[in-house]
Amino acid sequence: MDKLGLHVIEGYSGTLGKPRLVKLVDVSPAYVAQVRAQVGPNCLIIVRWVAGQSLDAPEYRAQEWVKRYRDAMQAMAATGSNIAFEAYNEIPDHQAAAYCRFECERLARMHAAGLRAVVGNFSVGTPDLPTWDIYRPMLQAMREGDLLGLHEYWSDHADLGNHWHVGRWRLLPQLDNIPLVITECGRDVVEGRGQPGWRKSCGADEFLVDLRVYNSILMQQDRILGATVFTGGKIYSDWTAFDVNDLWPRVVAEYNPNRYPAQDEHGNLTMDARWDGGTY
Repeated sequence: MDKLGLHVIEGYSGTLGKPRLVKLVDVSPAYVAQVRAQVGPNCLIIVRWVAGQSLDAPEYRAQEWVKRYRDAMQAMAATGSNIAFEAYNEIPDHQAAAYCRFECERLARMHAAGLRAVVGNFSVGTPDLPTWDIYRPMLQAMREGDLLGLHEYWSDHADLGNHWHVGRWRLLPQLDNIPLVITECGRDVVEGRGQPGWRKSCGADEFLVDLRVYNSILMQQDRILGATVFTGGKIYSDWTAFDVNDLWPRVVAEYNPNRYPAQDEHGNLTMDARWDGGTY
């Protein structure tokens, strides 16, 4: 399960192990430092704040977003440079042009502040194929260290074989050579099939099989850093069927403790870092 990490809302009291990545939502710099001490310098920490997603004035909203979170981001980055920050989440295609402008401005502001970004964080089936052309400026504005985020959910075990739901990056030449991270994954309702959360459609053992298969799909391409499973930490009422808090120690138990990438003096992954014989 080496390419799977935990999606954490507000805080998690269990063990995280030594994953490649974790995602922390609505957390403080102090909590990021606590997680960094546990997961070590090799782990990419992704941070997101849940807030409004206005796109009425995209460039201004991007400037506003960076200004609001700059101090917290810089404090978090002081715990280790292997950290990147999300902004908006699951933007629909009809707002693609405005969202592209938002992310291009945010990327410029993040780079000026010495910070890394995760852009996109698109839901399953988004963007539609023609819409990727609208996002070309955003992809071109990414720099080394930035990542494109996607969400991948499946309705049941058989749906893991649907390449448009799981691993759609294999079908999109627009994403060739773009470094990717799956910032949410798990079982959900997809195109009208399935249930909202794995606990409504299967037991823990079956979901673990899902995660093993999904991990094997992620291992097919080295430019995919990994995926964070939704969700652990504080479980709000909407997410009770997605709760993996009790399950997560079983995932951590399947990590390979000897598979860690090489790093430079700043804690960044080096291009000759080896994962299962491939390079990331």
